[in-house]
Amino acid sequence: PPQDRLRRLIASAAPATLAIPLAASLSGTDHGIDGAIMAVAAHGLTMAGLILGLLVVETRLRSDEFSLMGGVRLRLPGFALILLLFCFAAFGLPGTGSFVALFLAVLGALSFAPWAALVMAFSLVFLAAVTVSLYRRVALGEAFREQVRTMPPLLLRERLSLGLAAVALVIIGLWPALLLGNVSMSTGSLAALYEAATQP
Repeated sequence: PPQDRLRRLIASAAPATLAIPLAASLSGTDHGIDGAIMAVAAHGLTMAGLILGLLVVETRLRSDEFSLMGGVRLRLPGFALILLLFCFAAFGLPGTGSFVALFLAVLGALSFAPWAALVMAFSLVFLAAVTVSLYRRVALGEAFREQVRTMPPLLLRERLSLGLAAVALVIIGLWPALLLGNVSMSTGSLAALYEAATQP
């Protein structure tokens, strides 16, 4: 049945984010390990953004029930736009670290086993369904309820937290070498160890 609380919906999506780094790291290739590292960083930023967004809404409505939400974009359009970025990044929005992670993970997984790529595909479908549902129920629709129509604007610390997470997610998506360049030697060593361990 559909979740009726924001916390439960985000909690149900969190395990699906583990499928990509797990399947990618099992490949034992440079691409796969790089994809796993990028996925951990990107999904960490994405889930942090979603949880911070949850707290923004919950503290203002004093509840995480979806029945009290809807139409938040009409009251807080900037917040709704950033929330949309995090929701799309959860399943590989181009221009974010999630897309780079997915691309590298697929390259690594395909050389390991086709079923690993299928696991990632199913996890992305699930994440897409969850995050699109979350955004629709929180931000879209009309602001029928008084609590939504009178929501106060974001505090400075909330803007900084969400903004920094969003900027970091985009930066590692546009310039992945900033992250992967610092771990390239370790990635090569891990891939070599894996290859040596799997030799007959």
